[in-house]
Amino acid sequence: MGQVSASSRLEHTKLTITSLHGRHDPHAFEQSGSLDPAPPTSSVLLLVSPPPFSAVFLTSIPLSPPPPSPAVLPTSTTWSALSARSSHVNLDAVKKWERNTSGMAFYIYAVYKPKIPSYRVNGLEVKKFDVQWDFSLKTVFTVAVTADNPNTNIGFKYGKDSSVIVTYTDSVLCSGKLPSFHQGAENVTEMKIQLDGVSKFGSGLQEAFQESKDTGKIPLLVKVKAPVKVVIGSLSLREAIVYVNCSLVVDKLQPGKKVGIVKSNYSFDVSF
Repeated sequence: MGQVSASSRLEHTKLTITSLHGRHDPHAFEQSGSLDPAPPTSSVLLLVSPPPFSAVFLTSIPLSPPPPSPAVLPTSTTWSALSARSSHVNLDAVKKWERNTSGMAFYIYAVYKPKIPSYRVNGLEVKKFDVQWDFSLKTVFTVAVTADNPNTNIGFKYGKDSSVIVTYTDSVLCSGKLPSFHQGAENVTEMKIQLDGVSKFGSGLQEAFQESKDTGKIPLLVKVKAPVKVVIGSLSLREAIVYVNCSLVVDKLQPGKKVGIVKSNYSFDVSF
């Protein structure tokens, strides 16, 4: 795995959470070190902009009954900017807010517009491709995967529940996992992942494989599941699952021989 550079651009910032209770005077802010769970008559939200970090204090027009949690803000709610000034971000307060509501996550996603990382299979090495006495197939592959993070101020933290699976005509040949690591902003990381497996290699699969082998066009599907968290400085947001399907056509699957990638096609999806 290549070098991973980490970015911690928010480590020395602090968030001031302010609330208004029934007033619209922009100078009547009451500073608080924690979030009051009781709903105020009007509320102030803090929107943090990209570097150099500045904060815009937003307040809702009074509603009756009090407005709902930011996690379920109605689309008809209107907001007015009261003032823009420099601020510090208290990461503990932000984490507490993000754990209890999706409000902060919503505004961070709106401001930073995070892009999902992209993945590419750069190479495939066959270490073992053996048909056993019971007509099972034992395979050991090494797949070279490049993960590209295009974001300027956002990193990704890769979780443990990842998977990489290689299939041939819907039969799983081998599988493995991505490493757990932190990928910094604007970082490209190359990984070599060992995959192994034992699969049934009946007569139908043997005939199909022999035909593909004779033409020099063997279709494979590499499926990647990557659980990632968006990281801004030392703040980690909710985990998302990135799915990648890579359809490959290779010229051979022989141990000790260089495998040529004839064709590749990628599709991506993400779930929260």
